[in-house]
Amino acid sequence: MEIRKATNDDLPALLALFAAARSFMAAQGNPGQWGNDYPPPELLKEDIAKQGSFVCLHEGKIAASFALLPGPDPDYARLKSGAWRNDSPYFALHRVAAAGAPKGTGTFVVRWCQAQCPNIRGDTHPANTPMQGLFQKCGFLPVGTLTLPTGSERLAYHYVQPEAAAKPESSNRKSSAF
Repeated sequence: MEIRKATNDDLPALLALFAAARSFMAAQGNPGQWGNDYPPPELLKEDIAKQGSFVCLHEGKIAASFALLPGPDPDYARLKSGAWRNDSPYFALHRVAAAGAPKGTGTFVVRWCQAQCPNIRGDTHPANTPMQGLFQKCGFLPVGTLTLPTGSERLAYHYVQPEAAAKPESSNRKSSAF
């Protein structure tokens, strides 16, 4: 497997991938997190324009997609309950989709993100047990809850690379070539 930045040419494949992910989520008892049309094409195009949209390729085909965007993320400004592990610069991991991908693809994606960034925040719907399990498997800690502008509640997770956790806040951001 390999990861590369997504391009606008990937949009049809991304839309199909997210449609499959929404179906998978609904079948797993989580029909409300992404509804019938999230993420909209405009948001995917915005992620691509920001150079924060990535695809994971397996045998040359898109097997997964995600957004890894530098903070601050306005949705993460304040937790409803709990606290982030630090106030250092971070990246936000959003829109992870790997429906129909080979086993281990989600772990590959998250581990790749961790290799790029020592401080990552993420969130997921309370009914999204597969994503909660992936976060926990990859060393993210649950840190509280947040409420999105839509009023929907999310569980907040935070990963801090062990070496980064011991460094002063001013040096807690790893330079990245991605």
